Amino acid sequence: MSDHEVDVSAKPIENAWEMKIPEFCKEDNPHGLVEESSFATLFPKYREKYLREAWPLVQNSLSGQGIKAELDVVEGSMLVKTSRKTWDPYIILKARDMIKLLARSVPFEQAMKVLQVTYSSTKLR
Repeated sequence: MSDHEVDVSAKPIENAWEMKIPEFCKEDNPHGLVEESSFATLFPKYREKYLREAWPLVQNSLSGQGIKAELDVVEGSMLVKTSRKTWDPYIILKARDMIKLLARSVPFEQAMKVLQVTYSSTKLR
């Protein structure tokens, strides 16, 4: 059987929600991304102190995925962008959701959960 043929002897799926979705790994995209993407979010002045304290944790959690994070306290903005080391195309959207949650007073420990496969920002709001 070739790669494009469908196995008709397979049984129908009873419950699609119980299917195990394989994780996207570095070997699935060995060449990385072609273009750089970035997202910025403004935060209120009262969040500045907390964000300054938590920012090294934010950078550390995103650097493993190849995402660069910048905090600009003068403008009151947070920026996330892809780098040449980024291999997961969806991680930039998760990083965007993470900084949006941080701007909305969600603690870092909770906002970091959006980087996991099983969470989305709508579950944490």
